[in-house]
Amino acid sequence: MSSSTVGGLLVEEDEVEDEVQAKSSGEVVPPVLGGGSARTYVPLKAKHLVRLVQKMSHAKPLKLSGMDLQGLSLCGMDLTGARLFRCDLRGVDFQWANLTEATLTDCNLTGANLKGANMREVQLASTNLTRANLSGANLHLARLGKAQLRRANLSGANLEEAQLEDADLRQANLANAKMTKANLMHADLREANLSGAVMLRADLRSAILRRADLSGAALPNVELQRASLRRANLTGANLTWATLTDADCTQANLSGANLSGADLSNSTLTGVKLSEAKLHGFPPTKLPQGFQP
Repeated sequence: MSSSTVGGLLVEEDEVEDEVQAKSSGEVVPPVLGGGSARTYVPLKAKHLVRLVQKMSHAKPLKLSGMDLQGLSLCGMDLTGARLFRCDLRGVDFQWANLTEATLTDCNLTGANLKGANMREVQLASTNLTRANLSGANLHLARLGKAQLRRANLSGANLEEAQLEDADLRQANLANAKMTKANLMHADLREANLSGAVMLRADLRSAILRRADLSGAALPNVELQRASLRRANLTGANLTWATLTDADCTQANLSGANLSGADLSNSTLTGVKLSEAKLHGFPPTKLPQGFQP
């Protein structure tokens, strides 16, 4: 059967282990039929790949290893519980797909389209999602520790209770994202857009937020101990009961912010802007000893 293969790979359906894996081979291996431990090899053709993935995902959780799927459209596909290992998913269209409880290990999702995808409890730790579009995606309880999300679009996404510790979110768009109780410890959010984000009780301890835009963000009870907020824009932000002890707020703009009950003791406030900020609510804001706003 003459047709080009994708990345010179073959799909192997293992009837015993109940999985699909990619084999590094340019050969067309004849199908091996029969029961027991028999395996069936099928040429991986670009025009048939989507049908294959769809067929296998209907019958059981899909398992793929080492496959080059870049640029393909898996839009709206049900990939619940899928397990993808070391797959090239650059530019893949997962728009509105169901990836609930899926596990993507060491996969490259650079520039992938995951707009509106259901990714609840997905495991994407250490995955490359640079410039990926995750706008409006459901990432509730997702595991994204150490993920590469630089310049990713996460606007309007649901990241409630998501694990994003040590994630690279530099210049990412998180405008209006829902991030209640998200774990962002040690995350790099330099120049990220977090305007209008809802981050109630989020954990941002030791996070880097230099030049980040947090204007109008809801940050009540957020933990920002030892965080770097140098030149960050927090105009109009709600920081009631927030903890910013030992945080670096050098030249940060807190104009119009609500800091009632916030704890800024031992924080660095050199050059900070506090015009029209609410500092004397009940209880009053805790400021560094000797600091005069």
